Amino acid sequence: MFNRTKDAFAAILFALLLACVQSFAEDEMDEMVTKCLADNEIERVEYESLLSQNNSDIDMDNIDMKYKCYLHCMATEMDILDSNGYVDIELISEHEELTPKDREVFVECKRIHDGGEDFCEYAFNITMCLFENLES
Repeated sequence: MFNRTKDAFAAILFALLLACVQSFAEDEMDEMVTKCLADNEIERVEYESLLSQNNSDIDMDNIDMKYKCYLHCMATEMDILDSNGYVDIELISEHEELTPKDREVFVECKRIHDGGEDFCEYAFNITMCLFENLES
């Protein structure tokens, strides 16, 4: 059974993927997921179990680095990062129409988190920021 940290992570991961998945064909998305799981030594059964878990309000400081790196890998594979490795709002707009409010949230999250040197931590931190602030 997964602990509460992983439960919340599953919800965050699912929210990130839902934000971009709609513009990708199912087989294309499955290839990206498979690649990023393999690159980060995450078993598919573990990934699927994580996605099936419920969210809880907990401290997210204990997320394993492999899941943070998975998020960065997915962002890279989805081609939503700029040449410096940070989220590119215009590239995201090509995949999913952003409301003016959502665009403001992206700008603010980028202002806070762009510039970090560890791209796995960056991917996780910006995902958390977006998850906490984007409209449902």
